Amino acid sequence: MVPYVKTGGLGDVIGALPKALAQLGHEVVVALPYYRQIQYGGWTIHPSNIFFDVYLGPEGSPTVGILDGRIPGTDIPVYFVGSDPHFHRDGIYEFSDNAARYILFSRAVIQLAQSLGGKFDIIHVNDWHTALVPVILKTEPQSEATRDARSVLTIHNLAYQGMFGEGAWQYTGLPRRLYAWDRLEHQGAINFLKGGIAYADMISTVSERYALEIQTSEFGAQLEGTLAYRKERLAGILNGIDTDEWNPEIDTFIPQKFSFLDLTGKQKNKEVLQDFFHLPRRNCPVIGFVGRLVHQKGIDLLAGVFSRMMEEDVQFVMLGSGEYYYHRLFQDAHRAHPAKVGVALTFSNEIAHLIEAGADMFLMPSRYEPCGLNQQYSLAYGTIPIVHDTGGLYDCVIDYSREGAERGTSNGFVFHEFSTGAFFHGIQRAIEVWWNGQEAWKLMQKNGMSADWSWKRSAEKYVKLYERALEVPYFDDRQ
Repeated sequence: MVPYVKTGGLGDVIGALPKALAQLGHEVVVALPYYRQIQYGGWTIHPSNIFFDVYLGPEGSPTVGILDGRIPGTDIPVYFVGSDPHFHRDGIYEFSDNAARYILFSRAVIQLAQSLGGKFDIIHVNDWHTALVPVILKTEPQSEATRDARSVLTIHNLAYQGMFGEGAWQYTGLPRRLYAWDRLEHQGAINFLKGGIAYADMISTVSERYALEIQTSEFGAQLEGTLAYRKERLAGILNGIDTDEWNPEIDTFIPQKFSFLDLTGKQKNKEVLQDFFHLPRRNCPVIGFVGRLVHQKGIDLLAGVFSRMMEEDVQFVMLGSGEYYYHRLFQDAHRAHPAKVGVALTFSNEIAHLIEAGADMFLMPSRYEPCGLNQQYSLAYGTIPIVHDTGGLYDCVIDYSREGAERGTSNGFVFHEFSTGAFFHGIQRAIEVWWNGQEAWKLMQKNGMSADWSWKRSAEKYVKLYERALEVPYFDDRQ
């Protein structure tokens, strides 16, 4: 959860959605493991008087202590589930006892809700880590606080499912009958996410297109049948962006603020971007990339078109880290083309803002992209995205045509076939329009920058989803 701890887009969602829901008049609380990174982050967090024991099978019933904080700048409570043996570690997810860690957290979430008093309408959980919450709600006796609570499960990336050997069942405390093909069993193992899909009152993904894609064998990660069976409870809601942070009119990370009404500041940011990467200031398209250098992000396509891209009159800047092979490849590219290529193999929020504000184009050749935020950042900053036709990229980016630019629809370039040829053709189209169609280019910039990418739009759709969760027939599996 931004700003406390982040490893991916989920952190941005949990940092922004509660604020947007509260602004719509709803009462929201957030629960988060008290990770070591949070403990040493300098936040204003206080111990509470809430303690309880959580059943964890062979580990007995560890005592959990709750700490109390607020989302910075708001009155929205954030409750941190403290258990040092499980969360006071150097990393976040990369541990062999993850089953026990997130069973503990899932049970603690429900017990926390019961300790706070009142009655909860919705418990909204995210990804496999908390996917057992809907299972527990529907299969175990509940107190007044959670007896009528409905559950919403959001899948941010179906590839990560929380698969564990059958031996992990002893930690769940769940009845053995749930270890079945239509509940939590999957290919001879326990699948936390499958359980959540089976029991949640409503299921969402982070874009409309991804909700359809995951019902197919190509993107379903072997859960397409389970998802298709529950398709009446499945919806896609595109993530928003935090416009308090990602807004070129107020962005404190960039040297020159600007808007679609006055784009002159973008040129200044471009010059600073060129200076930062030690590239000569000259009039040519600057193409940016920010992301993980991994298979999912289509980094192999970028590597495959790179030599041809260098034959064009462009400059390229990259921010990211990932597989060592690609680190070496792009370091070598920088050495071969020092006046055309700038590379920062790290993570930096400040550099990410500068690239979005200063680049002319932004590459996202992802194999699949459940939502994606960088294409939305790019659109908000007048940086034209070049994207593969998948997931949230499909939902955000409308392919260029002169007529579309003039009608206020076209805002980027889309390639459909996942191949180096199709990707490079998309890059070439963008370069051609940049050089020879500046009027259309500026119209596309305006189309993207004037659209509403805020969380208010997304939060309103989540409220409708919560209302549907309260209306659908209740499935009770207690015996």
